[in-house]
Amino acid sequence: MSTNVAIIGAGNFGQALRTLFQKYEPSLAVTMFDQGQGSEHIAQVETLGNFRVVIIAVPIKAFENVVQQIGPHLSPGTLVIDVCSVKKHPADTMLRLLPGHVDIIASHPMFGPQTLGRSDWSLKGMNLVIYPLRVDLAQFENIVGRLRALELHVVEMLPEEHDRLMARSQFYSMLLGIVCDDLGLEPTEIDTPSFTQLMNFMADVKHDRGILRDMYQFAEPCRNEFRLLRSELEKMEKEFAGSQMT
Repeated sequence: MSTNVAIIGAGNFGQALRTLFQKYEPSLAVTMFDQGQGSEHIAQVETLGNFRVVIIAVPIKAFENVVQQIGPHLSPGTLVIDVCSVKKHPADTMLRLLPGHVDIIASHPMFGPQTLGRSDWSLKGMNLVIYPLRVDLAQFENIVGRLRALELHVVEMLPEEHDRLMARSQFYSMLLGIVCDDLGLEPTEIDTPSFTQLMNFMADVKHDRGILRDMYQFAEPCRNEFRLLRSELEKMEKEFAGSQMT
């Protein structure tokens, strides 16, 4: 069996992963797999048995369908890794649908193509959440060691804990940036430095509405935080309106 890597999903992050492999693991040949145009079927999925590492980099809403398609074609000992922005849903899906003879690691790189582009594709200091769902611990520790050698900040975390923390960090930052874009906020001649930072951040996330929607739909902590935010805004409006009347 080949020791090369298959990436399922040729979107922005899948392409970014290929660039990272070319920079840091140039001896590995990376093959991209994606759905055919106008189809949910992964082209040449039957060849996945030739790969020892398969990375799933598709939108969360497509994740279960992809796992169902690839499962029958994976060889014993294949390592499957996901890079979804939420963790409990993909973790449960992989454990439920992938054959018992494959290894599984859940991961979430806490960075995207825009961040990588600004850092000249350096990984130094960037956060990566990872968890061994079903894999030999010695193999897992070897992988973690190689990732830390790239100066990544690797955090081993249960999927449920990841989703709880993500809902109170990344979810809020993406929500704020996309709401500001929806409001049509633009730079002015009297901007404060903090507003300039907000405009720069908005430019990073304004194309990630689909990711934000998937976070809301597939992670219960995100839905809870959305409701909490709405409640806090309503309380704040009542507070400010009341202050105006006194």
